[in-house]
Amino acid sequence: MRRDPWNKGRPVGARVALTPQEITLVRRHLAKQTSPHDLCLFTLAIDSMLRASDLLQLRVGDVCSPDGKVRQSFRLRQKKTQQGVEPVLTDTAQAALKKWLKTSEKQSTHFLFTRSKPSQGQPITVGFYRTLIKQWVRAIGLRPHDYSAHSLRRSKAIYLYQSGVRVEIISRLLGHSSPASTLYYLGIDQAEAQSQALSHDIFKATPKLKSSSESDFPTLLAPKLLDRLADDIATRLASRLADPSSEIDSLKFDEAPKLGRE
Repeated sequence: MRRDPWNKGRPVGARVALTPQEITLVRRHLAKQTSPHDLCLFTLAIDSMLRASDLLQLRVGDVCSPDGKVRQSFRLRQKKTQQGVEPVLTDTAQAALKKWLKTSEKQSTHFLFTRSKPSQGQPITVGFYRTLIKQWVRAIGLRPHDYSAHSLRRSKAIYLYQSGVRVEIISRLLGHSSPASTLYYLGIDQAEAQSQALSHDIFKATPKLKSSSESDFPTLLAPKLLDRLADDIATRLASRLADPSSEIDSLKFDEAPKLGRE
C-alpha cells in the first residue's frame, strides 16, 4: 500500500543551523573518536557549505593536487543545479583532511567519505549522513529532530552574514543563482522580521502624550486662555473705576451674556 510522505500538507521549516559554540562542542566530541573520519566529514561539511549530494561524492583527487597536497580551494559541478561552485577550505578543514587521508591511506580516485568501508569502497549514503548528524547533535544536548544535512550547510553561511559579509559573496560560495535565493534559503528576512517583532513589544511600550500646545488637545489650552482674559478684564475694570469717563477698548458689557434665574 502506497503511503503519503509524512510531511504532506504540513509546513516544514528550514533545519536549525549550528552556532560557532555548538560547532566547537561537536568537534570536541568527534575528536575523541578513534577514527578521524567523522571529524573530517563534519569539519569539511561546515567549511565547504556543500550540499550532502555533492559533499559525499567528493574523491581525494577533488581536494588534493597531484602531489598529494590538500587544496585551499577546489571547483566542482553541483549535482542539483549543474552550476559550478568553488568551495574554500580554511586551515582547520585542511588539517582535518590531512589527518583523515594519512590514516585511511586513500588514493586519488577513492571516494573521500567511506567511514568503516574499505578505502576503495562506495561513499556513505545521504541517509546515513543525516543519521550521523543527529547522533552528533544529540551528543552535545541538542534536539536531533531540528537538525539535518542542511543545518551544516547553512551554519557558516549564516555566520558569514551575521559577520557583515555581503549576501552576493555568500551566494557565490553556496553556488546559488542569485542573492535573493540565498536570503530565502538562509531565512534571513523571516529571522529579522521575527527579531524586530519581539524587540517591539506593544504591551511594554510607554505611552507618549502629545504636548499641550498641539491642536489635538484644545481643552488643555482653555485654563490658560481664561486666566489671561480674566487678567485683562480686571485691568480694564480698574481703569474704568479710576476714571468713569474713560472708555474701555474692545469691552462692551452690554454684549456679554446675561446670567440669572429663569
